[in-house]
Formats: sequence, C-alpha cells, structure tokens
Amino acid sequence: MIKSIFIFLLIYSCSLEKSFEKKKVRIPSSQSFSTITNILSTIKKDTSVDTEKLCKSKTLEDYYKQLFSLNSSQIDFLTLSLNDKERLIDQSFNLRIKLRSHFDKINSNYNENAKCYSDMRNLSRALRYLEDYIVENITNSNPFEIKNSERFKTLEGAKGSFFIVSNKFKDTFKSHKDLKSGDIILSRGKAYTSAAISRIGLDDAQFSHLSFVYKDEQGKLHTTESHIEIGNIVMPIQAHLDQSNARTVVFRYKDSKPAHLASKCVYEKVKKEQDKGKVIEYDFGMNYEKSDRIFCSEVAHIGFKCLEEPIDIPQVKMKFPSGLHSFLSQIGVEVTKENIVDKKTFGPGDLEFDSRFEIVAEWRNPINLKDIRQKDAILSKMFEWMERENFKLKPKFLTKAKSKAGYWARRNKVLQNKRINKTWKKIFKKDHPLYLVDQFPKNMTQVQMNTFTTLDTVAIPMQERLEKVEKRDEKLLSFQEMLNELDRYKIEDKFNFENKNTSDWYELFSP
Repeated sequence: MIKSIFIFLLIYSCSLEKSFEKKKVRIPSSQSFSTITNILSTIKKDTSVDTEKLCKSKTLEDYYKQLFSLNSSQIDFLTLSLNDKERLIDQSFNLRIKLRSHFDKINSNYNENAKCYSDMRNLSRALRYLEDYIVENITNSNPFEIKNSERFKTLEGAKGSFFIVSNKFKDTFKSHKDLKSGDIILSRGKAYTSAAISRIGLDDAQFSHLSFVYKDEQGKLHTTESHIEIGNIVMPIQAHLDQSNARTVVFRYKDSKPAHLASKCVYEKVKKEQDKGKVIEYDFGMNYEKSDRIFCSEVAHIGFKCLEEPIDIPQVKMKFPSGLHSFLSQIGVEVTKENIVDKKTFGPGDLEFDSRFEIVAEWRNPINLKDIRQKDAILSKMFEWMERENFKLKPKFLTKAKSKAGYWARRNKVLQNKRINKTWKKIFKKDHPLYLVDQFPKNMTQVQMNTFTTLDTVAIPMQERLEKVEKRDEKLLSFQEMLNELDRYKIEDKFNFENKNTSDWYELFSP
C-alpha cells in the first residue's frame, strides 16, 4: 500500500528548518538544476524504447529507486530560481505524458505486464509528487500567495506553476471554459475518506473522485457526479469548480464523438431521476456490473457502456490488498476474506492510465498540498497496520448510538419536513444526529456511519501530532519521517491506553 510514498524521501528531505540552513553545504543553483534535470532527461531517454524491451528491463524500477534515494545533499530546491522550478515542473509533466505512450501495449497484454504496469504507475506517481513539492515551494516562498488563497481557482491561474497544460492543448485550453463534452475530470478531495479512496487498491493512486463533463445544446457545461453524501447528481460546472479540490486533472478521450455521446447518455440517465425529485443512490459496493446504484468512477463507465458499440473503461481494473477485507466490508464494498483476491472494481485513479485518454491540463491548489500529503501518510500507515497487524476500527458506544439515531431519523417522514427540519437545526448542535438527518444517504448503513465517523476521529489526532512535531522541529517532515512518527505515536498511545487507561485514538483503532 505504501510503495508510492517513497518519493517523499526526496521531496521533503529538503528541510525548511531555518536553524540548520547555515550549517548545510548548499549546491549552487546551476548545479542543483542540472542534477535533477539530467535525471529527468536520462529517464526520458532510457524509457524511449520499445515497450516490450522496457518491461523486460529493470529501468522503471531502478529509476524509481533512484528518485527514492535522492536527498538534500544531492539537490536543494531552495537554491533554485523561480524559472528553474517552473522548467522542472514542465519537464516532469511532459515526461509523464511521454511515459503514457507505453500503456497501450502494456494494457493490451496486462496479464504478462502486470509488474511493468505497476512500476510505470509508481514512477509516474513519483514524478507528480516531485512536481507537487516544487509547486508548494514556489507558493511558500511568497507568503502573499498563501494569504491570497482566492487566487487559486480551479482550472484557472498562471501557467507554469500550479496550472499546467499539455503542449498539444496549449493553444486550445486556457481555463475550465474550454472543457469539452465528454471530458473527464479526476480530482482529489481534502477529506480523510478521499485519502482512503485513493489508497485502497493494490496500486496507490492520487485521485478520489471522477466527474463527467457534458455540454448541452445551448453550450452550457455540466458535470455528472456521484457523491457518498447525496448520491448521483448533475450540476452546472461552476458547482463542481466551487468544491475547490486539492488536485484537478482533465482527461480527454481521443475520439470526441463517442465521448460526447457517452457523457450525454449518463447525464440524461441521472437527470431523469433528479428531475423526479429522486437520485440514483451511491454504490458503496463498488459493483460496476450493475447500474441501479452508481459509485463515482462508475459514472463514466456507464456512459461509455451505453453506446451502440459499448466501450469498456478503464482498460485495467484494480484489485484490493487481501489484508483490507475487514475495512472494505465495513464501508460497504462487496468483498469477503475468501473472494477479495479475485474481486475487481476500479477507482478514479485507474482511468489515468487508460491509453485511450490524453492529459489535457493539470491544476493544483498549493495551499492544500501539505494537508493531503499528511492525510496520505496517515491512511497509508493505517492501512499498513490493518494489513500487517490486524488493526480494526472500533466505534465508541456513543458513536453507535448517534448513528442509530441518525439512521432512523433519516427515515422518519415527519423529520424530513423542511419546516420541522429547520427547527431541529436551531435546537441541536451540528454533530447531533437529528441535525444531520438530511446530510447522509438513506442507503448508508449504521456500520458505514460508524466506520466513517471513527476513521475521522482516529485520523484527526494523528494529523495534529504531525503538525505538532513539525512546529517543534521547525521543519517539514519528510514522508518517511511522518510514517516513523506515526509508528512512535502508536507505541506511545498503546502504552498510555494499557497503563493509564487513556488514549488519543488507540482505544478506537487497534488489533
């Protein structure tokens, strides 16, 4: 589960700790730039070979390890000029696009190329994390940028840093206004559940949500989306942009006609129910072979499946780690200890490596990158403990009671009356189940409510711990340092629980 995180040993080994800056022997800017750009150039050269030859070699794995082994003694991003940093982002971004050229052959014979597929994903993911760091560093060097967060509007902004467009589309894609019907937007939300969704597969991903773009006959842009909280809906593009996700990437199917028809099909399917005052429920089971309920990445799958000549996307479906069967079952995924090895589904991140799609543009919200990095580390560690040490989420009695009350209140017709519901919200606190009667779907079970609530309750003090350590040490922790700190925290909290009968989270998450 955690193999994708190794790149952060590179990224955040470049400490911002002021007290050590004078003691470091810094590499001159020209040499720093030369070091990393030469690595990227060499990767590009050595991967520009026949796909079969590339997959038989250890090139992908070796370069992933090379990126993993880099540290601040070899390169220091803090010495780079703004122009250098933007050139590196562009170079890495275009290298990722170049690597995608191999996925056609890799995916067409996946059974033979499964390791190559994973290695390619690892390297691509490592490069994106490298870009993330540079983007965050650019923003952190200018405090005004952080305070002026309104500047960071999804799929808008200055090119060359947090908003970058593929060379093929530089003249035709300037902002979200240039989206086309059939485009797919992959995004990463800021919730702990978003971090969980992006990391539950055998191959870690960097996305937690998929939105299918549709342009109507009047030229207005809409999205079709499926949300855990409200089910499947269609909405104007602005509603999607206002969600202000941490990461947003636009993918375009190479043939625009079927893409448009696919988007139109699922748009009309969802809108038909929405116009009736209903919604197609979110599919917690992640069963893409049925369409009575739909999960987020399934939205595009259903659209392409309803064409006269159906298209199956994505090309490669993900599998789950066997050690997560208990957690997956708790959140509603249709797996058991016996069938999890053969269970196939797909997450938003799997579409990124479907060779029939092209990357149009990538946008990041710099002020959220640190937050999602910490959440990635927390969920990576939590899943590791689940897999290796049989950790399980254990909701408190009060959490169960609230979930039960909320579950039945959600089904009470009297409480659904808008006037009465408004009165309840004046009386009860925001975390009271009767305040939340219209904030979760009717098909969410009490077990799922307990699990999602407990996941947040456990993860919050973990993130607070990471923040505390960073503040104490006056530096940004590397990804590996975060994982190590979480392991120490586990030992400490376990000791407190067993000897003092108090804990920050161990009572709720333990073997």
